[in-house]
Amino acid sequence: RLLQALWACSLRQFWEVVNVSQKHPLEYYGRLHQMLQVLLDVFYSDSQGLSLNSLKNAEYKSLENQLYLRKSNTLELIERYYQERAEEQQAADSAGNGHGKLKTGCSYDDKSQMLTVDLTDALANAPSWANACSDHYVKVLLCPRHIFPHAHPRRTQRKMHTSPIQFEESFKLNVTMEQARAPGACLVLRLKAQCGLHKGLLGEAVLGLRSVAGLEAPAPESLHSARSQLLLPLLRPKTQESDAVKFLQRRCSEKEGKQFLKKLRKAEKRILFST
Repeated sequence: RLLQALWACSLRQFWEVVNVSQKHPLEYYGRLHQMLQVLLDVFYSDSQGLSLNSLKNAEYKSLENQLYLRKSNTLELIERYYQERAEEQQAADSAGNGHGKLKTGCSYDDKSQMLTVDLTDALANAPSWANACSDHYVKVLLCPRHIFPHAHPRRTQRKMHTSPIQFEESFKLNVTMEQARAPGACLVLRLKAQCGLHKGLLGEAVLGLRSVAGLEAPAPESLHSARSQLLLPLLRPKTQESDAVKFLQRRCSEKEGKQFLKKLRKAEKRILFST
């Protein structure tokens, strides 16, 4: 109990230091982040102190996240944004939430350094005009841009609306192992619709590359079988709810961050809502 009380007191004191001023350089918060890790090790003391579950409570996680964001440069914040999106995707997958489903498969071959993406079909909550006459397609992107500077967006052929919308296409993307394991590296699949002058985003799925078969986890004997098992919920970007975006907005004078935020806002404006 004494150690638990001391740990709670230490976290409160850390928060007081963090909240004194937000105008310190990134290195200042980097040192605080390191100090927090050292303090965690002291209280853990090689399993002789508090358990990691007790130490890494909600208050600790919130503090650690706040320090991480404050010490991060612009590119690291962009990586953090995609990590948030991948985590949101996993949560939606577990809860069965979303604005539709995209049936896909993904595997990685380290010998050829090739990421294979199969797009089978999709179901989406779409406006009535989109269901009636629209062309549908999936845009395939590797993000963030600074990790994949030479990757160009790919897309499926346009398909008329059916239920589900049939694509049955496969893409092979050149991805090095270093890129695939980089923080925030992910595959973004955007389901779009167009009918005359009307066009927009129906939803997107964000898959962290570290979860792809053939990277962190061993690939099954049949890679095609592994790729055929993913049914991803379609989500819609909500930049105002992203901690990383909030910090990027404070650095709007930096070119990379400014361009990134501009693209996010543009994507949000193109979201199509069902009627």
